[in-house]
Amino acid sequence: AGVVVPVCPNSAGDLLVAVVMADTGALTTFTATMPTGWKLLQEWYNTTPMIAYMKIASGSDTDLDIAATTHATTNETYNGSMTSFRDVDQVTPVGVSTLSSYATSNQDSLQNVGDGTTTGVAQSFTTPAATANTNARGCFARAQFFLKKVGSPTGNAVAKIYAHSGTLGTSSVPTGAALATSTNVDVSTLTGTLTLTSFVFDEANWAQFTAGTNYVVALEYSGGDASNYVQAGYDASAPGHAGNKSTFNGSVWAAQSGHDVCFFA
Repeated sequence: AGVVVPVCPNSAGDLLVAVVMADTGALTTFTATMPTGWKLLQEWYNTTPMIAYMKIASGSDTDLDIAATTHATTNETYNGSMTSFRDVDQVTPVGVSTLSSYATSNQDSLQNVGDGTTTGVAQSFTTPAATANTNARGCFARAQFFLKKVGSPTGNAVAKIYAHSGTLGTSSVPTGAALATSTNVDVSTLTGTLTLTSFVFDEANWAQFTAGTNYVVALEYSGGDASNYVQAGYDASAPGHAGNKSTFNGSVWAAQSGHDVCFFA
């Protein structure tokens, strides 16, 4: 089965949001295939599931055909709608909400990154579980780390989202290629004081997450040396996050049980 959702008149830069809803069936039996160029916005967990997609309009987008299938009962009905929003923030057009975090007030230690030895630091976490009427899937939009610079490092740092390997809280490390890479942050703009620093995943790098799933968020920078590098704040004395810290030497990730990075995802 399927539903055609006509795209409303739009101008370049508009946020287009398409919603498809089935009248019955659990979320676990409702799937939809999104058209080329569209990103998953949200998937609601309910007895009448809804799936929303989004894209930044080119100004000449044509009709949208979302094909949806379900294992629901006879006489299943699909409904679709399209909305266009103008003057949106094209980087995070629907805003952001926190999936997981570890507060900067917990910081008591510093991890060098880009010092010629370590080129990455990461923290594992779990996305919130899906319950009735809450998000089952969405997209990563932003990551934040508690950062400062030492000396005069140059070049760019990025945040990356990875799939998870190991046991959460003790041996978590990133695995595989990055699911998403943020836009660059020029490390020369950091100061000598720890500051919560944002890394944004733009539209082309929105990576879908699934509820109740382990992921790893990483800070990576390799452009410094032993005198010029970045430091990330973490907790080495009384870690209270469910995940754990890991570091990258340019070849392999190594888990550090008993340490938690200060971060927001």
